[in-house]
Amino acid sequence: MRFALDGSELGVCDWDLASGVAYFSEGWKALSGQADAATVGRIDNFWDHVDTQDRAQVRAQVIEHLKGHSAVFEMEHRLRRTDHSLIWVRNRGKVVQRDPSGLALRWVGTLADITTQRESEALEEERRSLALVSKSKSEFLSRMSHEMRTPLNAVIGFADLLRQEPGIQRQQLREYAGHIFHAGQHLLDLTNDVLDLQQTESGHLSLELQSVPLREALSHGWAMHEGAISTRLGLPGYPSAAEEVQIARDIGYPVMIKASAG
Repeated sequence: MRFALDGSELGVCDWDLASGVAYFSEGWKALSGQADAATVGRIDNFWDHVDTQDRAQVRAQVIEHLKGHSAVFEMEHRLRRTDHSLIWVRNRGKVVQRDPSGLALRWVGTLADITTQRESEALEEERRSLALVSKSKSEFLSRMSHEMRTPLNAVIGFADLLRQEPGIQRQQLREYAGHIFHAGQHLLDLTNDVLDLQQTESGHLSLELQSVPLREALSHGWAMHEGAISTRLGLPGYPSAAEEVQIARDIGYPVMIKASAG
């Protein structure tokens, strides 16, 4: 049996828990980079090769199995070879002998090199992440192309009114100028969204919540979208243009909401 295992790429360990002595197959020694090491040695030799980042978790799961809290032990973790290179292994083990009180006496385990598999999975995950980023960019730019038309139309429309009405009243002038100002602010916000997208990709985006007057926000939104809303034909489930105006104007007290400053 051991002769057959020594000829395979699978590492095998037969551990006598009472003495702490273990048999390590040629495959096991090769995986840890100790091809010339003794076939029989202390189990501590294995723990020295488990990467420090995984060692505590591996020990904890081994102990859980020794106590009989799991049917088998199985875990993927990193192994530090003698030449200091790092590989990923799938470590499986099972207590095959216990005393009458349930105390573990003998453990048999296997070790398999899964480094290539893990690297392929990492590359696939990176590919999916890049595809998701690309999709998000496309959707964002598509939305931006539509979003930017609304404030631009508002700027052009109110500026055209100012240009065509020489007898315009001061109050109307202030109102139109206000609409142009807020449409310009909206364009600035959209430009900041583009910058936020870049910060998101670099992992440096931060949001700051501030109090925003709800009535003012609704009024500005209505002013920029008034033309589009006015063309609605009373679709079921949607308020009419007049109803939407009334909803905004009915908020006669200062209601504050939390929103991002951008």
